[in-house]
Amino acid sequence: MRAGASVAGGVTAVIALVFGLVGADTPAALGVPPVCTNSLAPLGFRTSLCVTAPATGATVTGATTVRATVSVSGAAPAVNGVTYTLDGAYLLFDAESPYTFTLHTYLFTPGRHTLSASTAFSGGYDSPPLSMPLNFAASAAPPPPPAFAPATGTAPGPGMPLVVAAGGDGASGMAREHKVADLIAGWSPNLFLYLGDVYENASKEELLNWYGENGSFFSRFRSITDPAVGNHEYTLSPTAQPYVDYWGGVPHYYSFDAGGWHFVSLDDTAEYGQGAVTSPQYRWLADDLARNTAPCTLVFFHRPVFSVDADPEATEYRAYWQLLSTHRVTLTLTGHAHNYQRWQPLDGRGDVNAGGVIEIVAGTTGQWLSPFARTDPRLAAGFDSTTTGPGALQLRLSGGGATFSFQNVSRQVLDQSEVTCKG
Repeated sequence: MRAGASVAGGVTAVIALVFGLVGADTPAALGVPPVCTNSLAPLGFRTSLCVTAPATGATVTGATTVRATVSVSGAAPAVNGVTYTLDGAYLLFDAESPYTFTLHTYLFTPGRHTLSASTAFSGGYDSPPLSMPLNFAASAAPPPPPAFAPATGTAPGPGMPLVVAAGGDGASGMAREHKVADLIAGWSPNLFLYLGDVYENASKEELLNWYGENGSFFSRFRSITDPAVGNHEYTLSPTAQPYVDYWGGVPHYYSFDAGGWHFVSLDDTAEYGQGAVTSPQYRWLADDLARNTAPCTLVFFHRPVFSVDADPEATEYRAYWQLLSTHRVTLTLTGHAHNYQRWQPLDGRGDVNAGGVIEIVAGTTGQWLSPFARTDPRLAAGFDSTTTGPGALQLRLSGGGATFSFQNVSRQVLDQSEVTCKG
């Protein structure tokens, strides 16, 4: 889904405290002043952007910390974040102070490069960019990730259910993402389903920084994770290549079995454009479901087929819903809408039917939450408040059904229910 706007700023707002200016690796500690730019916006407010690390002209190698500060004075809209580019090409968007990330120099050729930063404001104004030269020394890249194979997770103890955590729209480096990852870790899940979207544009640096590496953010669950691709993964690449590479060559659609359940991951983005019944993905899904002998099936993808969010439903994939209903799929999980929605069981026409498929939307794992745009009597439960809503879905799967609950980062259960398998 899209990235959101923050609330309006006050008369005078210091958005980021100057941090890191006395650390051992900062320009100030080395006697070098930070690089700053000051500008007067068309609306009359003033903004200052400073890069406090690394020093301008520095030689950097390996994993290098980049830090910046933003201050604003006057009646200004809210700061949405800082956009970083390298040699004019998009690098990363940092949506929350402190504006710091790890620059992986091994992703680029050794030599002279220009790092630039610009402050993005709510309403669409971007400050003039600050630019500084850096020299990238040669450094060895880490080994590539292993070739993708669907994760079947860890085995539950005897007589215990398979504990599955799920959610999307959270990988952005924001504090809420940290809290959701900690929440999930407290469940000791056997399996994690990420329902798509790495913010802001799923660049290589955003995948490494915001989805995570070496146990940061959601990467702590990497060995038990099965992802679905989101629309943000297509922003910089028509084939979502950075996402594909991050996951070791993950396909757009795949299936696996775990805990007595059959799982299917699909790509229902508009960019992929596989909504037609003649598309390769649809034909593959029809064959996969026809051959499936498990009584319980869970299908997960990014865009909801039914939704009360302002973003439109994935109507071009409505034929898929009919196929899922025909094969008596138990559950579908989606993200994209930044809120929580649990729908009553719906048949292939979208009518309430006890034998239908339940759709759960959980785009709640770190981004701001968006308000519902309409009501629908088929919606069984839902909430759209950023104050209470960030969290994740926990499912406890057994051979004949599942119990599930949505918990927020305060460990409150905001919704819970159960379902019996129909296959």
